Amino acid sequence: MVAPPVEETRPLVTLTGQVVERYEDSWKAKVGIGWPFGRLELSRDVVVLSARKPHGWFWGPVVLPLSEISGVERSGIGKRTFRFRTQSKELDRFSFTPSGDGVELLHAALSERLGDAALVAGQR
Repeated sequence: MVAPPVEETRPLVTLTGQVVERYEDSWKAKVGIGWPFGRLELSRDVVVLSARKPHGWFWGPVVLPLSEISGVERSGIGKRTFRFRTQSKELDRFSFTPSGDGVELLHAALSERLGDAALVAGQR
């Protein structure tokens, strides 16, 4: 078996920030990994939300296939939070708030991978 080229396995974008899983139809957080311990990695086919160590030892990664993402809502102050909407109830409503200049970088990368129509302003 031949390993894929290194460029294909490396994430396109890796950011530090806050990861939150929300209860269905509620603003309340179910689980959250606060800044600077949350991590988002965007590759060719998936978005991976995870926690940096030491929290990473207790909170496994959440893998969101790009093919299952139906939209990304922008919300919060300055529209800094990206809430991923998926067809799967288990994966729906995870959100990520990047730190620093990561907002523009993540917006550009998601627009390239999903298209501008998938990025919409949220209601909160």
